[in-house]
Amino acid sequence: MLAYWVDYMRNLTLFIHTDKSPPVKSEWSSTDKSQRDEWNRIYEEVANWFCESNSFRKEYSCIIKINNITIKLDGATIRYLAPNMRSVASLISKAYNKGVSLPSGDESESTPGIYASKDKILELSLPIYHIELNSDKISKIPKMGTVCSTKYNNSEELYLPATTPSQAIIWLNYAK
Repeated sequence: MLAYWVDYMRNLTLFIHTDKSPPVKSEWSSTDKSQRDEWNRIYEEVANWFCESNSFRKEYSCIIKINNITIKLDGATIRYLAPNMRSVASLISKAYNKGVSLPSGDESESTPGIYASKDKILELSLPIYHIELNSDKISKIPKMGTVCSTKYNNSEELYLPATTPSQAIIWLNYAK
């Protein structure tokens, strides 16, 4: 199943890596900032990656790595993703919970176009870039490969004029 999904990867893939599990539904809008900051940022990045003001980027994909769980979102086949935090949070939480319950090495579709796997080898499209914020020099926008929201292994810098990863994603998508 993983090879099938990798064949579907087109153009750019967004890669997000975190070691913090998604919050439970009761914490999505918690007043405790520490419970929601990182995941609210991730939800916003996913929504900005796929959703435009009047359309959806079907040629994109996204991979979220949470410790030993990998969640893959395929823009061509994804359903039910809306540009709001609750929609993204719900779909990611469902996929994460599905991944936790899987036997090691397995992969399963949690909702149409969203796949969860446990202990699978991560395959990212080359070249791999990471977003560098607040840059005066702007990189040439890549047409293919993987864009990481933070530095990952030997990724190349992608200099963008933004103050948050979500702003960088929006800039990246409209600067093409």
